[in-house]
Amino acid sequence: MQGKIIKGIAGFYYVDVAESGIYECKAKGIFRKEKKKPLVGDNVEIEVLDEKEKTGNLIQKAKAMVPLLVPLFISAFRRATDLAMAMEARCYRGGDGRTRLKVLRCTRQDYIDLAVCIACFAVILASRLVFPNF
Repeated sequence: MQGKIIKGIAGFYYVDVAESGIYECKAKGIFRKEKKKPLVGDNVEIEVLDEKEKTGNLIQKAKAMVPLLVPLFISAFRRATDLAMAMEARCYRGGDGRTRLKVLRCTRQDYIDLAVCIACFAVILASRLVFPNF
């Protein structure tokens, strides 16, 4: 019978089996021998000792990693493909001829604009000093 561990306290594991409810189980010696510790959320196979009291033993961990890894790799490859297409659409080419940071220099027009801004600030400041309550 297979189920999912929903709680683990002091060596006892509570396993939810879809067809018949929650069983209180202990891990068999094979877990200690292989130095494995079942965790909450693991799919496990249990051996029912007493159906009336809902007790049993954990026999083995189900191979639950494969269903988790396949979607992970699929999404990683999909993201890599999307990134490659975006780079190609923007005509990105690595290596020689790669774009560099363009250093900006102040030109004559920049200095004129700065002078106009300073003059406007001076006019505003002077008007506040001449007409303080306005």
